[in-house]
Amino acid sequence: MKAFRDLKCISFDFDDTLWPVQPTILQAEAKLNEWLQQHCPRLMQEQDRDSLRQHMLDYAGRHPEYNHDVSLRRLNALGELMHQYQYELALAEQAMLVFRQQRNQVIPFADTCKTLSLLREHYRLIGITNGNAQIEQTALQGYFDFTICASDVGALKPDPVVFERAIMQAEIEPAQMLHVGDHAEADVVGALRAGCRAVWFNAARRDWPGGQNPDAVIHCLAEMIDLLQLR
Repeated sequence: MKAFRDLKCISFDFDDTLWPVQPTILQAEAKLNEWLQQHCPRLMQEQDRDSLRQHMLDYAGRHPEYNHDVSLRRLNALGELMHQYQYELALAEQAMLVFRQQRNQVIPFADTCKTLSLLREHYRLIGITNGNAQIEQTALQGYFDFTICASDVGALKPDPVVFERAIMQAEIEPAQMLHVGDHAEADVVGALRAGCRAVWFNAARRDWPGGQNPDAVIHCLAEMIDLLQLR
């Protein structure tokens, strides 16, 4: 407990830490494709779910400068398709709104809400994400004091600047923040590099890939309560 004695806030990764991300993305893609079928039929005569997904991956590979802003990257990729199929570029923005609305329909893990509620009684809670979920438009609205997105700082975790922005905004010392996330490098290594404490959320019980160890490992969020001795 020594590493956690003087904590003032806990930051959380979102995707695959507070909710499973893959089902959410699949639903958002399905909703987007339905919308494209209705509003961009020429496009969808030649494209399907797999080819659209591949287009997004190809665009990301061609434009790594947008990797820190997944929303802008997807918007630009959609704009490229609108241009290719001779649609108004404004349709790309409308399509992106449809995608993001569904993207926010996350289903938290069973113990997420209860755990966050208990932690919030003792610590400030912060979100730190490389993704584009808008937390105040999800089922977890109201739990977090603020969120730092990679798009806010122009860099992706594990870059320490992402965590440093959260530390600065929270007006705390680095060691007073504990970060919880599922990605060994992006979450654990990134937080440790910034001088924070780090907990690896390892629901799949994978082996630690090596490097500086996390301060603790949990397999479900509810274990945070015992870890911090809040019972």
